[in-house]
Amino acid sequence: MLMLQLVDDDHYDADGIRRRRDEVLERWRKLKEALLANRERLGEAQSLQQFSRDVDEMEIWITEKLQTATDESYKDPSNIQVCLDYLVLFLFCKEIWTYAGSEL
Repeated sequence: MLMLQLVDDDHYDADGIRRRRDEVLERWRKLKEALLANRERLGEAQSLQQFSRDVDEMEIWITEKLQTATDESYKDPSNIQVCLDYLVLFLFCKEIWTYAGSEL
């Protein structure tokens, strides 16, 4: 590098060259830190977006199952599929609440 060559050749402003090099290196270090922090925030935002999509999908699914569960036809023993759907909903909700309780 030219800078190293000038310093090695005892340039009259070798101290100024070193000082400027240190300033540039410090600015580069701060830029890298800022980029890493920004990357981390972007990763967190991506995780939040994914979580939000998952919640939306789950709300849709729960709404569908809730309609099935509140349908009076589940009382009719001949409608086995509705009864099965109700059981699946119940087990799913139980697992969600158990999981949510363990996360708190």
